[in-house]
Amino acid sequence: MQILLFPEAEALGLQKLVWCQKLFSRVPWHAWVELVMPYYKSTIGRDTVCCPLDAMLRIHFVQRYLGLSDPAMACTLKTQALVRRLVGLPENEHVVPDESAITELRRVLELHRLTEDDLDSAGMLSRA
Repeated sequence: MQILLFPEAEALGLQKLVWCQKLFSRVPWHAWVELVMPYYKSTIGRDTVCCPLDAMLRIHFVQRYLGLSDPAMACTLKTQALVRRLVGLPENEHVVPDESAITELRRVLELHRLTEDDLDSAGMLSRA
């Protein structure tokens, strides 16, 4: 897997971020949050930074779309205000989810078959 880091991939990354933002309209965020929340609640309170679940799901979506590893996504969130804004985190906030929080959400999604691929195969994503 190629690790895509900003600013090395700025030109490609910006184009992908714009396209990713357009894809956000396909995702039923409220329904996805409701599906994941019971499983995600059990992970809150561990030694990781807690962010709202909808922001964590957007982080997961952007990470998958850009093909980033968990460490690369954590690094991107720390260094790129544009990405923080895209996923719904305040630009000036210095507290962002770390690698372990990102990994834990992915583990929960995969374990309970709640990834965007699973939603798509279940017909929960719009075709717009």
